[in-house]
Amino acid sequence: MRALISICFGLFILGVLIGLAQLWFAVWTADTFVKLVITDGAALAIVLAWSVFARERRDFDNIRRGGKLE
Repeated sequence: MRALISICFGLFILGVLIGLAQLWFAVWTADTFVKLVITDGAALAIVLAWSVFARERRDFDNIRRGGKLE
């Protein structure tokens, strides 16, 4: 679970760095920049959704076994 959150944070930081690089240095063309930002956002959304799914599944399994939620 912690690894997924770390990946999400890394993807967020990558998006910020891509934006700052484009703002200050105009590294990419506009089309390429938009593609990079959309790809980074999609990857972030997928990893974040997967982490929420994994947490809910773990909590559901704990409830079914009679355990308490963490």
